Amino acid sequence: MLGDYVRGELMYQEALEAWRSGGNLAWMADLLNNLGFLQQLRGDFETAAGNFEKAIEYARLSNSPRAEGICLTSLGDLYCNLDAYQEAFTVYKDAKSIAKQLNDGFLLFYLDVAEGILNRIARDKAKAKVSFESARSQVNENESSYNVNLLNLEWAMFELSEGNHKKAIEISKTSYAFFDKEGYKSESMRSALTAALALAAIGDKDQAMTCLDVVLPTLLENNYSTPLVIQAREFKKILFSVKGKHELKRQFSRILDRVESFEEKLPTTRRKVRRQATIVPFAPPKMIIQSFGKAQVHLNSRLISNSDWQTQTSRDMFFLFLAHPEGLTKEQVGLYFWPDATPDELKLRFKNTLYRLRRAVGRQTILLQDDYYQFNWSLDYEYDVESFVSAVERAQKAQDPGEKMAFLKTAVEHYKGEYLSEIEEIWAIT
Repeated sequence: MLGDYVRGELMYQEALEAWRSGGNLAWMADLLNNLGFLQQLRGDFETAAGNFEKAIEYARLSNSPRAEGICLTSLGDLYCNLDAYQEAFTVYKDAKSIAKQLNDGFLLFYLDVAEGILNRIARDKAKAKVSFESARSQVNENESSYNVNLLNLEWAMFELSEGNHKKAIEISKTSYAFFDKEGYKSESMRSALTAALALAAIGDKDQAMTCLDVVLPTLLENNYSTPLVIQAREFKKILFSVKGKHELKRQFSRILDRVESFEEKLPTTRRKVRRQATIVPFAPPKMIIQSFGKAQVHLNSRLISNSDWQTQTSRDMFFLFLAHPEGLTKEQVGLYFWPDATPDELKLRFKNTLYRLRRAVGRQTILLQDDYYQFNWSLDYEYDVESFVSAVERAQKAQDPGEKMAFLKTAVEHYKGEYLSEIEEIWAIT
């Protein structure tokens, strides 16, 4: 199966090069969308997002509304996988507008299912049911066995999320039988994983292991297993719930390792996708840091106030760590803030200030590694100094005058005043 995906990517790349020379924009949109889909399967979200955006652009230039609707839908799926749910709704809405104009039954069906998934993840049971029932009406009109079973698969996961485990088992086994018989490998494995999770939830470990055996080779060893990892992530509680020495517990632990690896990469992936998004803006970063002009931090769209910091020193310490990406020891921090403190005084003051800092912006914001405290650069953040420096460096490397000008304008936009103008300490002035 892995070989099929790899060959598919290579074929799309080769076909894309051929169509570029011919200038057929509609075909290029289709190829870019398919290539992006495969890249998304192996977790290369940044490249996939870029190809989806190019595909949308080519679809619009070639006046191909159906291709545009399909490519928008693909971008919405990618945003959903990266926890950008509101933005995914926006993209799906644009795609649905096109689908309605074209009266495209399959696209309307798929978008109803996609919105149902978003509502399921958001735990909005009522809206999820409305979306899935709307998709059901599309199935009745089209009489597509694939659509029927795709909807059944998502409905099984809805039942699983609601704790209706026996219903989830019954429906997922039915969808698995169809997808396995017809050769839909990705859908059959997602169905098997749903059944395994539901069986585990009711304590039937042996049957759960039987279903899981279908999934494990792909989930644990295949580079194109992202949909299964994301599905497992949605139901982490069940993965954690299995106790005892049964083989199922060991395999669930291995799956949780894959989920943890995905989550560790997620903030960096979100930053990369956000920086290149042009068609539909990506979700804002969870932390926005402003050092030019007034020093400010926004967390989940809320300004961290002076009362949140409690003391100016805790705020200043936060920016000190940003100014030293290599990290600082407790003693080095003490030289900046309390140079005359005794070792005991330093220990107490540092502990209290760091506690206030973490209470204001999150415990995982400042990490300790090998006696060095440093900002957690793996967070989903945007830092104006970092963006400014990056824009200047890219301007210096750019050969095209127009490109150089664009990067310099970006740098100017980030510069809103003197660096940390309120902090009169030597480390900030320097």
